[in-house]
Formats: sequence, C-alpha cells, structure tokens
Amino acid sequence: MEFIKNKNIVVLDIETTGFSAQNDKIIELYMLKVFNSQIIDEYYSKFNPGIEIPIVIRDLTGIWSKDVKTSPKIENEISKIKSFIGDSIIIGHN
Repeated sequence: MEFIKNKNIVVLDIETTGFSAQNDKIIELYMLKVFNSQIIDEYYSKFNPGIEIPIVIRDLTGIWSKDVKTSPKIENEISKIKSFIGDSIIIGHN
C-alpha cells in the first residue's frame, strides 16, 4: 500500500434513484477523507433529485422523497464536492 502513503484518500458512498449512470440521480453522498490511516475530514449531504424516489430505492436505502424535499440540488454543491476531493485518490462504493 505504499502508493497511498502520504496522500489524501477520499472514500465515498453514493445512493441514487436507480442503477443507470445515464438516467438516475444522486440522492445521498458521504465522503471520508483519510491521510496515513487518520480521518481528517468528512462531507455528507442528501440531494433533491427533482423526481420521485422509486419504491425499490426507498426500500433499499430508507430514503424517501420527503427526506430530500428541502435538500439542495447536487448541481449547487459540485464546487464544494470538487474542493473536498481536490487531488485525493478516490475509493468509491455504491
């Protein structure tokens, strides 16, 4: 694991309205920033996808449309997300 020593790593978990990268929307994002095995920062937000969250996704994630009704649109958070990630190595989970 020498290639990640002395580098920021961002581990992210994403919940979406479905399983299509082209058609579905992000409804929740959690990112954990780690440096040399130490947690140094975190980012969390739910997002309003602008569409009804399907029943199968509500059952899978526990996130209902009412839970994200007042949440920001992800488009309004992109600069914060990019800034948080910076030049970190990204490890994703969906």
